[in-house]
Amino acid sequence: MDKRVCVIENCSKERYNKQNYCVMHYARWKRNGDPNVKYKTTISVCAICGKEFKHPIKYSRSKYCSEDCRNKGELAWREKRQEESVVKKNCLYCGSEFWAVTWPFNNSFCSGVCKGKSNAEDRVSEANCRLCGVVFKTPNRHFNTCPHCARENMLKKVKRRNKKIRYLRRGAEGPYHNESEWNKLVNYYNGMCAYCGDRAAEHKDHIIPISRGGKDSIGNILPACRDCNLSKGNKYLFEWKHAKAVKDNGKREKADPKPVEAN
Repeated sequence: MDKRVCVIENCSKERYNKQNYCVMHYARWKRNGDPNVKYKTTISVCAICGKEFKHPIKYSRSKYCSEDCRNKGELAWREKRQEESVVKKNCLYCGSEFWAVTWPFNNSFCSGVCKGKSNAEDRVSEANCRLCGVVFKTPNRHFNTCPHCARENMLKKVKRRNKKIRYLRRGAEGPYHNESEWNKLVNYYNGMCAYCGDRAAEHKDHIIPISRGGKDSIGNILPACRDCNLSKGNKYLFEWKHAKAVKDNGKREKADPKPVEAN
């Protein structure tokens, strides 16, 4: 017999100590006094069905004979615990009195509606609008734009998007300008029309019209007032100036009265 092998019959594991047992048989010997006995058993009565059953001493606190009885026992214990934990409380939101279950969760609201409203009010905080400075309530402290300004910004984005789509349909070529470039251009002309210089700039005028192959880049755009932009239309700059000069000369000729011959 190999001295390094457990002395128990049909066990080929390496011995563990002076008793020449392996780890498993040594643990059984320490627990039960016999290396061949896995667990000592005892007899108990099931708390649900009243049936006697045997179970190992390791599970000496077992009260149930089977898994079904265990589930029934835990369910009955949970229901009993909930019945004992029912107390009268006042709702933290509306103040009405109601029967609250305090286990396993401590309920402080009479309904889910009151709980939702309370959570919504807790999340709301005051903030100053970064555009107009108005104090408003917001559920997100990082959202610093009031509803009115947010709607205006959304409308501006939609208008810019729709205008770009119209330019694309009419054959506009890139690159395209952004809002910061347009603001710099308006500031360069002090917010006035680049053509007449008398009225405020309200429109974006393309020097080479989009319908005639112009680009939507900032180099092809000038700030213009409403009258200049509408009168220019889809003409080139020299065509518009020539037509404007002809129109002004015609007005001048009509305005000048014929000289009266002296008698």
